[in-house]
Amino acid sequence: MTRHIERFLGVSAALLVLAALAHPATARGVSHTSSGTGPAGHSWSRDSDVQGGGGSWSRNSETTGPNGKGVSTTATGSCSGGSCSAQSTTTGPNGKAMTTNATVQATGNGGWTVDKTAIGPNGQTVTVTGTGTCSAGAGCGKTLTGTGPNGQIWSKTGSTQATGADGVTHNSTTTYPNGLSKTTATTVQATGNGGWTKQSTTAGPLGGVWTTNGSGQCTGGACSASSVTTAPNGAQGTRSVWVTAQ
Repeated sequence: MTRHIERFLGVSAALLVLAALAHPATARGVSHTSSGTGPAGHSWSRDSDVQGGGGSWSRNSETTGPNGKGVSTTATGSCSGGSCSAQSTTTGPNGKAMTTNATVQATGNGGWTVDKTAIGPNGQTVTVTGTGTCSAGAGCGKTLTGTGPNGQIWSKTGSTQATGADGVTHNSTTTYPNGLSKTTATTVQATGNGGWTKQSTTAGPLGGVWTTNGSGQCTGGACSASSVTTAPNGAQGTRSVWVTAQ
């Protein structure tokens, strides 16, 4: 379960994107396919389908690891009156399942709160709570706290700011229960005609540095992107993503 905490700390962004998809009165969908190879040469792939409309949405995804074993996730959610909620079940190749429940609530003046609870196959629980705000000219910021099944606490702070040249910068710091931290700085820059580039640097808790360079393009209702991540030892991993509006 401890590996899932950091993933849950980013739940707010995912829920807000799904909220946008759920908002239209007419149904629409998005298909998402991604694949990659890790620094050790192991490959993976993921296929997802999201359908939304009328204030609700659903998502189904299947992830296949390097050994051919799969992990499946089914999720549903809805938005109403400034609040969005989501429920999901993730089932591993051994048949064991983890369930999650999350809520994002608008608090006015560009602010929001998030609460999420995950229950593992053996009943262990992870919780995430947090707040965030966005304002014109100042960008967006968030503070999240995760608590593991043994009471260990993680925290994450993040800020996102538009730049004057069609770009966005994002900075985050994750602090682990032992007091060590990881920082990430990301810049996304529009290149015109639906294209963009992305550069990201992550400094790990033991001083190792990972760098990611990527680019993408959107046209005709479809987007694609690719990136290369270089580990501290020089080994490289790749990732490719395709997103298509249905």
